[in-house]
Amino acid sequence: MFKRLLKLSGLDPRNGAQVGHVDDVHFLGEQDGPAEQLLKAEWIPVLRRHGVPRAYLARAQLAGATSPTIALAMAKGASPDLDVVNDLVPAFRAVMAGSEFVDMLVLSDHNEAECARVCKPFLHDV
Repeated sequence: MFKRLLKLSGLDPRNGAQVGHVDDVHFLGEQDGPAEQLLKAEWIPVLRRHGVPRAYLARAQLAGATSPTIALAMAKGASPDLDVVNDLVPAFRAVMAGSEFVDMLVLSDHNEAECARVCKPFLHDV
C-alpha cells in the first residue's frame, strides 16, 4: 500500500488534492526531459531538507485510474508529509505548465524496489 500525499497541478496546487492511500501502482518508466531535469534540480535541496533519502520521477499507472500519471515517488525517510509538498509547490508552479500535474507517493521498501527496476533515482543520498 502506498501513501498518496497530493496531486499537484501547475496553476493551483490544491486543485484535485487527494490525500490517502493507493492500493497498487505499476511503474512504467522514468519521466525525463528538459523541464523535468530543471524541476528535479529544484526539488533536490527541498527533499534533502525534509530527510528524503531517494526520489524518483516516474510514469505510473495507479490502481483504478484510466490513464498513466506522473509520480514523484519518495523513499521512506523522514516520513514525507504535507510540509514537504508545500515546499515543493513553488518550483513545480514555476517550471511546469498549468495543465501539468504530479502525484506524490511515499514508497515502502518493496514498492521502491519495483520503481527502481524501471526508473533511476534523481536523488540518491543513502
